[in-house]
Amino acid sequence: ENNTSETADSGSEKPESPDEKAPKPQLSPEDQLRQDIRALKREGLGPMMDKERLLSQLIVRYGGKVMCTFQDDEGQDQEMTVGKFIVGSLQNDGLEFHHPVYKRFVEIMAEHLEEKDLNTEKFFMSHPETFVSLTAASLMEERYQLSNLFKDSKPVEDENYLFKLTRHIMADYQMEVVRLEIKKIEKEIQEASSDNLASLQTRYQQLLAARAQLSKELGERIINL
Repeated sequence: ENNTSETADSGSEKPESPDEKAPKPQLSPEDQLRQDIRALKREGLGPMMDKERLLSQLIVRYGGKVMCTFQDDEGQDQEMTVGKFIVGSLQNDGLEFHHPVYKRFVEIMAEHLEEKDLNTEKFFMSHPETFVSLTAASLMEERYQLSNLFKDSKPVEDENYLFKLTRHIMADYQMEVVRLEIKKIEKEIQEASSDNLASLQTRYQQLLAARAQLSKELGERIINL
């Protein structure tokens, strides 16, 4: 469609050239998010975002719940919540989520780690950011995904069970990170010059060791989603 209505009545202005492309209409926030996610999937990050979704589900449902206690450097008992464990693990490894909304969950959780008895279900489902609250509601509907990860009679809210569940899902996420990094390094080794081949091979061996450690931690349990 050629939009020339603004110049049609003005003899002094030149009509719009057919070669001039009209500016693309601005996408709605919803369409922009869908486009961004499709682009990430084309990059092969679909499985990674599935892992991010599970961790986000833990944040929404159990972020404020205690999963274990530990002693700090001064010998004082400290509580480790699910939110603290997930945020701390990602920060220690220098990792960020790829999915824009799941990444936002982590950012918001990081801002509220010191709030005692935080009800993350109500907090996220009533959050003023629309994508956050809508996605939180969607994650809350997927109860079966977490409850079916292990065949155990204990309720998910049980502290020991929550500890096992959270560590397993984090290790599964880290395994996907390592898998993608190994794939990347293998390609770089094939194309490497003699100058940087040694450093790449060293990094490759480190990744293989990390994969072996994660495999040991995960055991033979498999998350089927």
